[in-house]
Amino acid sequence: MEVSPIKAEVIDNIKVEDNVIGDKAGAAETSIGGKHKLAEESLKFSVGEIKTEDDENGSSSNKKIKSEVDYDDVKDDEELEEKKPEDDPYAYIKLGHFTCEIYKMELGNLPRFISYTCLKKLIEKNCKVKPHKIKVIKEGNKPYSFISFKSADDRDKAIGIMNGLTWKKQKLYAKRANPAKDPLIKRRLEEDLSTEPEIGLENIADAGDRLNDKICPLWRTPYDEQLKIKAENYLAFLISLRKDIIHLTESPGDTQFNTIKWANEIGEQNNGSICPIEEIKPSPVTSGYRNKCEFSIGPGKIVGFRLGLYKEGSLSVITPPENCPIVSSKIRNIVLLFQDYLQTRDFDAFNNVTHEGVWRQLTVRATDLGAMLIIAQS
Repeated sequence: MEVSPIKAEVIDNIKVEDNVIGDKAGAAETSIGGKHKLAEESLKFSVGEIKTEDDENGSSSNKKIKSEVDYDDVKDDEELEEKKPEDDPYAYIKLGHFTCEIYKMELGNLPRFISYTCLKKLIEKNCKVKPHKIKVIKEGNKPYSFISFKSADDRDKAIGIMNGLTWKKQKLYAKRANPAKDPLIKRRLEEDLSTEPEIGLENIADAGDRLNDKICPLWRTPYDEQLKIKAENYLAFLISLRKDIIHLTESPGDTQFNTIKWANEIGEQNNGSICPIEEIKPSPVTSGYRNKCEFSIGPGKIVGFRLGLYKEGSLSVITPPENCPIVSSKIRNIVLLFQDYLQTRDFDAFNNVTHEGVWRQLTVRATDLGAMLIIAQS
């Protein structure tokens, strides 16, 4: 079905109360109902109130808290100097918002075979506090972990109990952990880049192809070849699954023998697969088939997909090109319409480095009958 262009004037029907946005975070939900109509007919938007979701205690999830990072713990060669937020890899912990990097503990000399679940139970049983986040790092024969807490008191209590504790014949050590550097700023400083290079007009086409490569890696491959590649991937996975079932049968005796016998027999019948595989049925729709898309809102109030990862030093957002294989023309029109609307408003896109700005994400969902749902997240 050919999609008629949408008039830019209809965006003026969106009503956003400036005084409810402020520093609050929420989701402005917009619903568009009814069948698709001609361009001459106007569409009606209705935006709900932007709210702040509170936690169980009634406090805002974005409520500012006092940062209690002991900067003396940071290594001498990484002193926290007064810098601009875009040049300071530790700026994010000075903004007053909660982050798991503030109240962090390093727990080391752990047993070689350690899991997240065992470590969580150990902390809760001995310290009587719940860790906020646990990251286990297995390097060599002496794994260690970083454990974050919701307050300085919980962290200090855990350090006092866990430091010197003997567990599974291992004497553990616990100490305060330094906050991690912001990966984006760290990458830029290492490459001596104050900001991310802008994408010039001559590179827009190339950037569109790079975006397609990320969100739909097989878009350059003919559809018949895509189906063959996917079928081979499914077969390889099911063969691996059959082998894993055999290896996971640890108990000796009749149970193990019967399981291995069954797995081998069914593998012989299905080219090594754990089950029969039918041929993939081609889809009648091979482009613009995704009915729900989530778009980032980046620098310059550009609405689209992220071109790279944050930890790779990239904040660039690219509007889906016309040849984007997964985005329909209806959804792309809404993206362009909302992008034009943002350009006429004072509120800027949210900046992940400085934590300033409002708009974060646009979600669009479309149906075959022409009904659409829009969620503008701030």
